Amino acid sequence: MPYQGPIAALLQNPLFKHPKENVPIGGKQLDYFSFLHHKFDEIKTVLYQLAVQCSQPPFSYRLDYLTSEILKIRTYIYQSCDCIEKVLQLYLKGDAINAYKLIEKYLIGNPYLKILSSIPQDKESSLLKSLFKMRKNDGDRHLFTNKEMFHIPLNLRHKVGTYRFSMPGIPCIYLANNLYICSLEVQANPLHDYQASRVELCDTVSVLNLAYCINETQQWCDMWDANRGDKKIADMIIAWFALYPLMLASAVKTIQSSASPLMCTQGASFVPEYVIPQLLMQYVTGNEDAKLDGIRYLSTKCISDDRRIGFYVCWAFPSKTDALQGHATNLKKIFKLTDGVKLPVAPRTITHCEVFSGKVKNDVLTMPTDYQNDVKTKPFAEAEDELWDTSNHPIKIV
Repeated sequence: MPYQGPIAALLQNPLFKHPKENVPIGGKQLDYFSFLHHKFDEIKTVLYQLAVQCSQPPFSYRLDYLTSEILKIRTYIYQSCDCIEKVLQLYLKGDAINAYKLIEKYLIGNPYLKILSSIPQDKESSLLKSLFKMRKNDGDRHLFTNKEMFHIPLNLRHKVGTYRFSMPGIPCIYLANNLYICSLEVQANPLHDYQASRVELCDTVSVLNLAYCINETQQWCDMWDANRGDKKIADMIIAWFALYPLMLASAVKTIQSSASPLMCTQGASFVPEYVIPQLLMQYVTGNEDAKLDGIRYLSTKCISDDRRIGFYVCWAFPSKTDALQGHATNLKKIFKLTDGVKLPVAPRTITHCEVFSGKVKNDVLTMPTDYQNDVKTKPFAEAEDELWDTSNHPIKIV
């Protein structure tokens, strides 16, 4: 039976769904900073209302552990919202150094990151069983080697621009759990201008994990309700609420030109929605004590509201070197990948599970049931099937 406590109703609030689209409020299109302030005020309001509700019968007679613990961290959540807004204010004033120091202090002193957001993942982890990347063809359309598919070479740092989890001049490896999301992230149109590779881990990685969606948290609540006394599950739910302001600030979609031409950030040199994600990436690259390899996040490019767990997940792993040639040693130690294949591939009749008989299960691939047949996603499923055929596409180190 699903969890029926006060937190269940809270999770039904659209406020806790992300990525967030910056839709007009009260008929007015807000800039990112005003939109975020509005959402943070909503978070504070709903938590205050929860506290009032739980102080009255019938909840006041007997409050479940999960709800009481979340109420205890209300002040912490409020302070998190205020901290993120202060970081943005400092950044806008041109004080990028203190903006970073403040968010670094927030992350270092955050007890919930250890519970939820930096769990080491090894090569057998279900979260990392299915990883892919895409790259646009060169002019001659030759097949890329795995080295060419890896990341922008260090001697071409000048080509690395500003994106959500990308700092100018810092090459990264960007991955997704399926090629459909890869195509949305790189805006692969037309598809035949792109190549794809499958990626595997060589070693354990630790990530700043911002990719927990509301469906996942609802499942944790059900699991906790079925296993009362399981403090580990309760701690994960509590940590999700504690970290939600950070996840929200990192996942507000940019305003498209059709929505508000004056606030459109397409092709802009400065994109306010990228400030917090880029500071987080700076923390990953610059704070050695954190021992983080990358960031796991939900794609903001998805056009569906269906938050299937794991399907919309992306990964960003930055280079950590001052070298000016070749590829980053820290990333070569972690990843191996196939050579590129041109897209779309010729249709195949075999599936992932038939290629990897007994080694890979459908549930760890976290594919929607219609992924193989939907007109939009079928070409990507066929390409993934092709790449899973290791006899033709062996995984190699760089």
